[in-house]
Amino acid sequence: MLIFKNLKFVIFLYFIFVFYGCALFSEKFDPIEEEKIEPIIIKVDETKKKYKYQKKIKEDKNKAVNYVLKGDAHLFEGNIHQAYRYYTKALTDDPDNIPASIGLAKCYLKENKSEIAYSSLCRMEKLTISSQYAPEFCFLMIKANISQTNNIDNIGLKKIEDAYYCALPTYRKNPELYYNMGVLYKKFLQYNRAKTFFSKAASFNNKYADISFNQINQVIKLEKCKNCEYHQKLPLKNQITRADTAYILYHELHLTSLLRNLTKYNMVKNVKDIDNHPFKNEIKAILIANLSGLSLFNGKNYQPEMPLIRGEFAQILYEIVNRVSPQIIEALKHKKMKTLISDIRKGHIFYNSVNFCTKHLIMKPQETGEFEPYASVSGAEAMMSIRTIKKFFNKYDLTRN
Repeated sequence: MLIFKNLKFVIFLYFIFVFYGCALFSEKFDPIEEEKIEPIIIKVDETKKKYKYQKKIKEDKNKAVNYVLKGDAHLFEGNIHQAYRYYTKALTDDPDNIPASIGLAKCYLKENKSEIAYSSLCRMEKLTISSQYAPEFCFLMIKANISQTNNIDNIGLKKIEDAYYCALPTYRKNPELYYNMGVLYKKFLQYNRAKTFFSKAASFNNKYADISFNQINQVIKLEKCKNCEYHQKLPLKNQITRADTAYILYHELHLTSLLRNLTKYNMVKNVKDIDNHPFKNEIKAILIANLSGLSLFNGKNYQPEMPLIRGEFAQILYEIVNRVSPQIIEALKHKKMKTLISDIRKGHIFYNSVNFCTKHLIMKPQETGEFEPYASVSGAEAMMSIRTIKKFFNKYDLTRN
């Protein structure tokens, strides 16, 4: 029995030896596979990075909100310089912070720095005009425009009117809105509208009542003035004549200097109905320019007191632009331009001129959306058109040598 157990043990050892021996033998002669070394890639968590960036922006915006609140508190207490500092800090952390920009404009207006306030507001116009702050923005824009001298044309007037209708729902009961609009309409030579707005401001019977009545009296005094120069009275005319048009083109647009290399108009000396007219020299100067819209009738008479209609005035301005820079008009002919004027259709005698003048706001359509080409031209409208066309020439540098 003992022998049998020992034999069993010996066999077990034998099998162990054989198994390990074969394993060692196979490792010795089998080729060794190269161990693949995986490159170490450091992964940047973009989500985490983006989250940190957004968190930083949010923190800056929260800081800006707090600065605005502090600025508003100081502005309410009359501490303009402190308010200015906090609004500036808010814009440093959040450049698109609308309340901070509005607050900054208020500070400038409080210090009578309307030019800087206007620039500050213009910078935020596109961002603000479609926001909840639009009425306040428009109200401040109207106020800042009072000191502007470069925007007194039809384009500037259109912006002011748009701002008024934007601010009106919120500031309907604020007399300052109406007073400011009265001052602006007076600057834009719209005296009747100016008187209407001053009357509205005075109806509130507060601090704006007296200064509004003073403004109304100034307009009435101008209307009744007998010794005023003609250019002061001209904007008050409801209907200008061909003589008035010659006066405006000569003195306001400086047409003879604008149109170079003019040829003497042969029939100027033979005009029969201007010898005793006060604008004889201006009419002769404009006749030299040989504008089709201001030519002689039957080659003899100018008919200086004949009223001018809106369509004719648009045609005259269109012809002047064509004479100064034909390439501008030629370029427009190749574009498919659609007019929004309801009473002017393609093929109409004034179609091109009205389309051009309204597109560039050289002349404004009526409030009805129609142009009314056969209506009369007021003095104020004519003066504003001349100012606008001068800005048009400067913008496109059409008068360069």
